[in-house]
Amino acid sequence: MRELVFFEYKKMMKRKSVWISVCAMLFVVLLCSNLSLLGSVYVDDHKVFSHFEEIQIRREGGEKLEGAVLEEGFLEKNVEEYEVYLADRDSGKITWENYQTVQEEVASAQLLSWWVERLAPGFQEEMQADNFYSRREESMEESWKAAGFSSGEI
Repeated sequence: MRELVFFEYKKMMKRKSVWISVCAMLFVVLLCSNLSLLGSVYVDDHKVFSHFEEIQIRREGGEKLEGAVLEEGFLEKNVEEYEVYLADRDSGKITWENYQTVQEEVASAQLLSWWVERLAPGFQEEMQADNFYSRREESMEESWKAAGFSSGEI
């Protein structure tokens, strides 16, 4: 059986069309995997930094969070930092000139906010303590339904 498979592979590899297809697929994969590095971030029609620099800023923000204990004080500090950033962004205090430095300062709080929102959608909103468990239950049911579980499985 094994010899038959290798014989068929040898026949395939002798054809030029197979090699052309393999090279074309390799080119497409390399191009698509590196497209995120091309381009730049623009604010108010001014180039602020490249996408590669943005990825590095996000990486450094994640490294600041590495090993941090997610205690209430730490989370509150990051939430306040991110809320200040959002308020500054909405009020126009963040311009193209200071955008990069602001992003570097807020990267860890922004990442933490995104992670929490992705793990528990809607939990960053202000809510009463008695509504917490009902909100959590609704969120869990929505995720189970989205996963395709039947009502019996839920």
